Amino acid sequence: MKSQGIILFHDTKLLDKAFDKFDDQEYKIIEFDTEEITSTRQLHFELKSKLHLPSYYEENFDSLKECLLEYDIEDPGIVLVFEHLDLIPFKNIYGLLNVLTEVAKIKEEENINFTVLAQVDNKYFKLYKPLDHPEYLFWNDKEKK
Repeated sequence: MKSQGIILFHDTKLLDKAFDKFDDQEYKIIEFDTEEITSTRQLHFELKSKLHLPSYYEENFDSLKECLLEYDIEDPGIVLVFEHLDLIPFKNIYGLLNVLTEVAKIKEEENINFTVLAQVDNKYFKLYKPLDHPEYLFWNDKEKK
């Protein structure tokens, strides 16, 4: 599988090991610490600035999807890392994960490596609303639920 989708972690040591694996393979890695994000506006500001999204990015999840689909990803691929993801408001978690799973699905079809490592503080984290592509969201092998 070229695009691995979104891999969930609770244990930060396991996240660090996965991070190191991708770093050793020279993936482009972009990190987000969502611990301080308390609003939708703040989330989109962080996404825009760290991903260097174009000026026409409209700070919503539809626009994020469009921009990520146009995003230039060089070999071997890209890894987005979100720490403390479950601390942001649920509507933002859901919107973000729905976009990222959709992008992962499309990038896989294009044979482009697009992976997200998402660390959550709640080891029982789960979504109560189904994603459009839930098969692209899963727990890491050591913490499978």
